[in-house]
Amino acid sequence: MRRVLLLATVLWASTGVLPSTTPAPDMLVIMLDGFRWDYHVIYAGDGLPGFDKFATSGVRAKYLNPAFPTNSFPNWHTIATGLYPESHGIVSNYMYDQERQSEFSLMQMETTSDPSWWSDAEPLWITTTKNHLDTALILWSRCDVAWRDELLPRYCKPYEFVLSETTSDFSSNVNRALDMIQNDGYKLVMLYEGVVDTIGHYHGPTSPELAFIVKGVDAVLQQLWQELEARGMMNTTNVVVLSDHGMTGTAPDQVETVDLGACLGMQRVLYVTELGSFVNIMVAPEDTQQVVEEVRTCPEVEDKVIVYSKKDIPERYHYRAHRLINQVLVIAKQGYAIKVSGARQLPRQATEYVGDHGYDNTEGQNPDMRGLLFAHGPTFASGVETDVVEQVDVYGLLCRALDISCHPNNGSMERVDAFFSSDQPEVTTPNRVIFLAVFTLIVAALILNSFGAGGRKST
Repeated sequence: MRRVLLLATVLWASTGVLPSTTPAPDMLVIMLDGFRWDYHVIYAGDGLPGFDKFATSGVRAKYLNPAFPTNSFPNWHTIATGLYPESHGIVSNYMYDQERQSEFSLMQMETTSDPSWWSDAEPLWITTTKNHLDTALILWSRCDVAWRDELLPRYCKPYEFVLSETTSDFSSNVNRALDMIQNDGYKLVMLYEGVVDTIGHYHGPTSPELAFIVKGVDAVLQQLWQELEARGMMNTTNVVVLSDHGMTGTAPDQVETVDLGACLGMQRVLYVTELGSFVNIMVAPEDTQQVVEEVRTCPEVEDKVIVYSKKDIPERYHYRAHRLINQVLVIAKQGYAIKVSGARQLPRQATEYVGDHGYDNTEGQNPDMRGLLFAHGPTFASGVETDVVEQVDVYGLLCRALDISCHPNNGSMERVDAFFSSDQPEVTTPNRVIFLAVFTLIVAALILNSFGAGGRKST
């Protein structure tokens, strides 16, 4: 019997903590594309009550540090998987797979719908679906691509670019999300809103239009709080608001464009993906070092960019391991942008933006790339500001709030532990499934021990 009790103790300890026997609160996750970490401060004016609620009765990170590159699709998938792009495989908004002769292009949905692009990492909405949590996604990434060709969330409307400069769709989508939770039994709704990113690109991050749209977003958040209160959902719903990346000014008087086309022997360049903040250059492996030197020694480039061969990309980028990362990476320094004239490339042509992202945010560089992370609800702390959170940490935070087991990931629960109220469990991994399995093993061991004891003859 002592051995059985020891087994029970070990198995209990292996689960870390006993999860709550009550269901986790419902959750609404709102991603504000391109909402820079400081917009709610510099455009506060006479107050932003919608955002202020997170300060008074919620929790917020000092800022959210995106994964490199600080672009939409890579960052969206990092949020959904807790992995760096080199691990989840969506390494850029634009990719070329030489093996399959396939292109992946942000604005062309027919190119991003191929399940092969998405096969490296299971996203959160598939994990919740496997855990029998009804999940809805509104304009969120390619949620419509079936996992392993068979599994989809209960509801998905995938991302599509809409050139809008108002928050009317955002407002209606927030109400729709609350209806889904209240009336249709959804446990998790993930909602994407792109208007702030659009305004930042076309008008710039310091424009009057940007200031106006921040006020508009805040008005929708005020509407959210009012609706949660009116519906009696305030104490049963967790709300997480975050952004994928920030935005910096790239108008002609702010940024000098560097053309690598003048530096490169184009016969060696097979394909170029991305432009502006960085480019991935595909070359034959034997030509890699020569192309690196051509960029480094080009008089037109000088010290305006940083160039790495794939094998020499520093670990801080977490951008080396995947086969879709090309042989040469060129990163623009602050105040510069890159193009490669004469190359076969994606995107086919540049869009004239006065605001952009994708820049190097490692080691505290380019703080304009930082995003935000706020949370409010019964699971979360109240009136707390935490230290910096890495984008790879968000997945673990969401898993813990939903009380489901996370897949192995690159995040740290220590960095998000302060987000949770003091009566919440301290670890994410154990859930009710693990506990039931442990409990079953203990009971089976006790039964077997009982039979064994009953079968022994006294002497």
